Amino acid sequence: MKIVGDEAKIRYCISEYIFNSKGYFGIEENQFYQSIFKEQEIEKLREILLDVISVYNLRLTDLAFKNVLIHSLIMLKRFARQKSVTYEENDIKAFEKKVEFECAQEIIKRIQKEFEVDLGNEVYYLTQHLISSQRFLIDDPKEDYEYKNEIEKILIKIKEETNIDLSDDKQLINGLAMHLSAALQRMRFDMNIRNEFLDSIKNMYPLAFELAVIAGEIIEENFQFRTQENEIGFLAMHFGAALERKGLNEKKPRKKAIIVCYAGVATAMLIKEKIEQNFGHKIEVIKTCSQQEVSQELIDQVDIVLTTAELSELRSDKIKKINLFLDETDIQFIGNILKEDQKDEIDYRKIFRKELFFYDVEFKNKEEILEHMTREMQIRGLISKEGSKSVFKREEMSTTELGNMVAIPHAMSNDSEEAVVSVMILKKPILWENEKVQVVLLLNVPKSQYNMWEVVFKRLYQYLIGDQGVTKLIKDKDYDDFKKSIYNTYYKNFNSSFRLTDNQMYVLEKEPKKFLDEYADSICDAINDFKNHFDYTKIDFLIDEMMSKECGIFAYNQPLNCAMEIQNDFFMKNKIIYVGESYSKQLEIAKSLTKNDLAIIMSNYGNYFSEY
Repeated sequence: MKIVGDEAKIRYCISEYIFNSKGYFGIEENQFYQSIFKEQEIEKLREILLDVISVYNLRLTDLAFKNVLIHSLIMLKRFARQKSVTYEENDIKAFEKKVEFECAQEIIKRIQKEFEVDLGNEVYYLTQHLISSQRFLIDDPKEDYEYKNEIEKILIKIKEETNIDLSDDKQLINGLAMHLSAALQRMRFDMNIRNEFLDSIKNMYPLAFELAVIAGEIIEENFQFRTQENEIGFLAMHFGAALERKGLNEKKPRKKAIIVCYAGVATAMLIKEKIEQNFGHKIEVIKTCSQQEVSQELIDQVDIVLTTAELSELRSDKIKKINLFLDETDIQFIGNILKEDQKDEIDYRKIFRKELFFYDVEFKNKEEILEHMTREMQIRGLISKEGSKSVFKREEMSTTELGNMVAIPHAMSNDSEEAVVSVMILKKPILWENEKVQVVLLLNVPKSQYNMWEVVFKRLYQYLIGDQGVTKLIKDKDYDDFKKSIYNTYYKNFNSSFRLTDNQMYVLEKEPKKFLDEYADSICDAINDFKNHFDYTKIDFLIDEMMSKECGIFAYNQPLNCAMEIQNDFFMKNKIIYVGESYSKQLEIAKSLTKNDLAIIMSNYGNYFSEY
């Protein structure tokens, strides 16, 4: 058999075959790899690359370095067969202006001396791969950075479409500038890029992924390069970090309150206790005081003043009169105050409309489905023509299928006033892009309410996939039951997350203080037991092992969330840990492990150990 084609594409094909056969784990055990690359030449080349790249301070990631090593080996073998990649004159001139060209020159010089070969113009092929490699951020970005205009356009577009302003985030701008420098190189030469974190990014950081899709759209408009989904995933990591810095992924802080009581300390403490029982997750009582202690300065420091006394000499909308013995009327009154102050809280019962709930319908493909769903929204004035078009555009940029028979398409731009979600349950599943889909939820969130986008997405994801609600939805096709289930997802998760028995739930509802005292005692006992019996040296050893070896973590449900947090923490320390979110991905990682790699299995009760 003979392969004919463009030399660059043939080389990409060889590298893809090597990586896909064994993944990033254990490529050295790939039979094809072993048959064409000798261990001695691999080690010599690795040594040369490490030495020269460190001198030029290019700071490649582990994956990028492995990729450069593989392509350097392929370059050696292909050039020995008199096969080389040719470049246009303008590309050559652009390469020669880069520091990566100087680094490549030194690498080629060392290779030619070590292996006694003449590599001709392969310096440009090596330069291409060095430029396109992922790197860690520089600590001191310049003001006049590369691709400044494009990045400004991206941030302006994001603000226009989502009302999220990231223009003052220097760290994000630095990250995007560095990423685009490599990414545009990859796009220009149609190079492969792998993203082991794509599924996790799409499902755990959906808002960041949507911002990356917008960035990808600007890149396409400005450079006429199609942005691959894997590339969008890497862009999303920059936006995810920016959203965390901005606080958009955090829970809302509690309202600070003072309680003013004329009847003394005991009564004030009783009121405080009742406030914390009912609104402890929303109100933090920072002080109880008498009428004489209240001043304008004190009022200015808090969000709410709950008083049993008349404060006629002070004027503020924060002052709210309550009864001395807090009753149900007062509880309802305080609840209404909080609701008025949190108008952006989501009412799931309103965004799911019965007239947009379709079931037992048949369509041939996703285009027909999206056409029907957007048309129904348009008829009711819930989405514009431009918004409808953006649903299809978004689907072109990156598939919205999530696995488990679910897809959640959505508009990229929306000037409507209301947030709505249309639900469709197909009679038979169809192939969406890569997987079968039977439940489709079309999200339409206006840019004025874009802060709810991620909340809605995660709630749907948790119910349909995390709680396996998709099975019930396909079976029952019940609108009212579905709406109720979505609304109650948070409370179900609270119960299951803490693994409370029915009796514990009863105590929590009727005697919350007793429950919290007992719960706090059990936590203290667990911490003391941990402190007295835990061997910290074992953790130090494990961390060293994880840092020095290829490592995969296998988990399900809550432990999987923990595994992803570990993955994220190690990534911040420049170390890649592999975590598969789906069973098929975990199986792929498991099969790729070698006897020298590290596998960590996490399970609450040990049941998951039997899987591997």
